[in-house]
Amino acid sequence: MSRCYFSVVMPCYNSVQWLARALKSLEEQTFKNFEVICVDDCSSDGTYEYLENYKANSILKICLLQNEQNCGPGLSRNRALEEACGEYVTFLDSDDWYEFDYLNEVYNKLQNTQADIIFSDFYRDFDIGKRRVINWTSVFSEKSIKNDYIALCYDSLCVMAIRKRLFDEINLPMLYNAEDTAMCPLLVARALNVTYISKPLYHYLCRSKSLSTRIDERVYQSFDLAYQFLVKNISASYHDELVFRGVRMIMYGVVYNAIRAGVPTEKFEYIVREFQNRNPDYLTNPYIKTLPIRKRFFIWCVAKKWYRIIAYYCWLQNLLLRIN
Repeated sequence: MSRCYFSVVMPCYNSVQWLARALKSLEEQTFKNFEVICVDDCSSDGTYEYLENYKANSILKICLLQNEQNCGPGLSRNRALEEACGEYVTFLDSDDWYEFDYLNEVYNKLQNTQADIIFSDFYRDFDIGKRRVINWTSVFSEKSIKNDYIALCYDSLCVMAIRKRLFDEINLPMLYNAEDTAMCPLLVARALNVTYISKPLYHYLCRSKSLSTRIDERVYQSFDLAYQFLVKNISASYHDELVFRGVRMIMYGVVYNAIRAGVPTEKFEYIVREFQNRNPDYLTNPYIKTLPIRKRFFIWCVAKKWYRIIAYYCWLQNLLLRIN
């Protein structure tokens, strides 16, 4: 494909019922200089055939790839990145969609800042029809430095526009879950200039049966592997930032997802103990105060090994997710 400004990466797996909305949001973009790279991960519901037909009749510049076997979204994204020709990369999950001015807003911000990464707020859309605005960028200010972005950035590539060269010589880790949790801080660490747009531009569909909400033992293991990936690939000079990511990924992510999946305490407690031994001052980390009170309470309970209270927290959290 000829050079374009944005490459939109869209991994697809058994998503034929949502593709029309996602692709329509791309066709309606007010900024037109972009390509779309769709990678089908061996779908069994006609996703690939739908995309073939759509490509033949669409005004979009679509590159369509298909994996030889089901590999997960990490490999699909890596394949798309190899094909991407844009100066910047954005990500779109196949059941989500963009606001019509997403790419235009990012482009305008880039003209003023020449940033390597731009974050934005997003909508959380529930499959029961409700919607919430997630103004997560409010944690930042114009005085935020790269350290703050490494520590506090949201764990989703889909709320980022990223200069393509930041992906040089690195790949998303092949994890069942949490590859974004591993990748986002690393990309920030490689960037020279990071900024944000305090406006919701992405629609994230929260489905009860999606990979991100699935209850599975492999999820807690993925959070542990994602943290190991970060420690290996980010300079130890970002000590406070790495410890805080560990608090979120180990003390919360591992424990929360293990207990949700009914994993016996002895199967995950050694991961927590190892993190605590390496980082004995984690409870005084300067970024902890940015966590919501409920998560700070959860982490304090983990430190005290109050697993019955934690189990009740997880049950209550699951109930609230179903209600909302």
